[in-house]
Amino acid sequence: MHDYRSAYTRWGRKDCPLNETELVYTELVKVSETGCLCTVSILTIKKEDVILTTIGHSDYAPYLSIAYKLFAESVSHEKSSNIECKTKIGINKYQQVFEVQSQVIAEDKRLLLNDPDVMAQIKQMSLELQTLKQKTSQLEQDLGSAKTKVTQLENSKSGFGSVYTRWGRKDCPSNGTELVYTGVTGGGLFDHTGSAVNYVCLPHDPDFIQGDTPGGSATLYGSEYQDNYFGHNLYNNDVPCAVCRAVTKSSVVMIPGKTKCYGDWNREFYGRLASGADSHVAASEYVCVDHQAQYIEGGAVDNNGKLFYKVGAKCGSLPCPPYYDMAPMSCVVCSK
Repeated sequence: MHDYRSAYTRWGRKDCPLNETELVYTELVKVSETGCLCTVSILTIKKEDVILTTIGHSDYAPYLSIAYKLFAESVSHEKSSNIECKTKIGINKYQQVFEVQSQVIAEDKRLLLNDPDVMAQIKQMSLELQTLKQKTSQLEQDLGSAKTKVTQLENSKSGFGSVYTRWGRKDCPSNGTELVYTGVTGGGLFDHTGSAVNYVCLPHDPDFIQGDTPGGSATLYGSEYQDNYFGHNLYNNDVPCAVCRAVTKSSVVMIPGKTKCYGDWNREFYGRLASGADSHVAASEYVCVDHQAQYIEGGAVDNNGKLFYKVGAKCGSLPCPPYYDMAPMSCVVCSK
């Protein structure tokens, strides 16, 4: 594409058309009574020089001639530099001189819409724009679908989750769980032959059925730590508990003898394995007491009840190694 500008005179008007033109100057032209100025000129300004070309004239101006002089001694060839130029157009017969001043920005290019190369580029750009619009529309649809799926998944979360008890704590881990309730640990009395085996987490705000009368052949007691093994100054203190829901997990397992979970299972908490004593007539179960166990305030009185004892591994049928005799057993609660 050529690198040039064109200038022309719009006779009889004080302004330029609104079709990508710019006004160089406006002037009042006076012509002698014996002749008329009908010559039309185009001023083509290039980066290197200025060319004035006569493209037409009237038979009524036979004596007219065009003269011009470029007052700029040199033209800068640097990109984006300014070119100052001044052109004088003289009408020899009447000694009338019109002076034109303009400023041209080097490398300023204008498109010729009848140039085949330009038209081809415009067509190609139009096709590319259409393609981009189609891709944008598709991406917007995909984004909408993704948002819908996210909303559906969030709504369906309420149907997921698995529940476990965190023994020895009043709260739940901060790893995507929610507290169902907190309470005190209870169970059967340690020296009753027929006592229930399991530990239970009793809420702080029990509800009772109206009309029921006191009594029963089975009893439910509170619980106590029977060793400082579970934490500093915990001996004889009552044991708290928290029932937790792993919101996005569907399975929970307690693994004795481990502090970490296997594979891609997530650790909810870890701690020390506990149960009733072997010497007691009441049976019990193994539970996992959190490694940072807490206690119930005001519950340090030795009232016994369902008791928590340290559990040690016994070699024999239990292979040693990897275990060793009376090794304190750890535990971990894992979810997936």
